[in-house]
Parts: sequence; C-alpha cells; structure tokens
Amino acid sequence: MLEAFAQTADLDPELHLVIAGPDQVGWRQELQTIVDKAGLTSRVHWPGMLKGPLKWGAFYACEAFILPSHQENFGIAVAEALACGKPVLLSDQVNIAPDIKADSVGLVEADTLDGTLNLFRRWHALSSGERAQMYAQAPVTFRTRYDMKENAKIILRLFGKELKKHPLNNSEN
Repeated sequence: MLEAFAQTADLDPELHLVIAGPDQVGWRQELQTIVDKAGLTSRVHWPGMLKGPLKWGAFYACEAFILPSHQENFGIAVAEALACGKPVLLSDQVNIAPDIKADSVGLVEADTLDGTLNLFRRWHALSSGERAQMYAQAPVTFRTRYDMKENAKIILRLFGKELKKHPLNNSEN
C-alpha cells in the first residue's frame, strides 16, 4: 500500500494516508523508510491503535477506507467504514469483496502492487457524482448486509413466516 501510495501521491497532493492499528510485528520503522524515501513523511500518519471516539472520528473524517490485504476472513473494519458512510477500497482477498462489488460501494482489485496502484488510480479518477453514489450506498450496504440488529429482525420475520406455514404441533413434540 505504501509503495502504491508513493507512486500515485502526485495525483492528489492533498491526500493523506492514515495507517491505524497496532504494530504487532514491528514493521513500522521499515515501512517509515519507504515513506521517507518517497518524500511523503508529512502525508502518512501512524496514530497506532484507535479506540472509541478516536476510531469513529477517523472513520467519519476519512475520504475512503483502504484494505489491500492478502487475506481477510471478514474485514470488520470494512463494515465499520461502511457504517460511517465511507466507500472501501479492497483487495479481492477480503472475503466480503464480492458484496462490495455487487453493491458498487467501493473498488476491488488484486492483492498485488499493481492492484493497489489501480485502487488509488481508480479512486482518483472517480467523478464527484460516482463518489457521492458510493457515500450514499455505504450505510445502506452496512444496514442490509452487516448490521446484526437488522439481520436478527430479518431472521425473526423469516422464522415467523415459516411458523405460519408450518405451525408446530405440540402433541408431536
């Protein structure tokens, strides 16, 4: 992601990259070298783990959320970004990437340097209208696909319909 950002940063000199989360592996210093060599030190930020209001503030303040992961079972941060009305830029290795494509609520590319370059380039090339559609769709996708309260209501309605079709006979139980 940092190499792709370095190669596309000139497309939008106002764009900043925020890399949030813990550095459990100890890669920050090595990654900072990439940023420094690209001359982007003032545009890449490392706040560490964000929790509570800081995390939600970061989501609401961002333009889009990017996760060019090599493997992601679900991507809870993706759902959180959608809940905040933000489009997502993902690799095709994030398991919910097909949902994102189907709902046109973000961009999906391969989990390679070229794929991540395409994510940045395609995002930059979107018109304001196309971005506005993604912003509007993001909370809809969250509610319909990932909001557990809404999903529980749907499941209960389905069970209710089935019970009406096939009432339980207490004498059989």
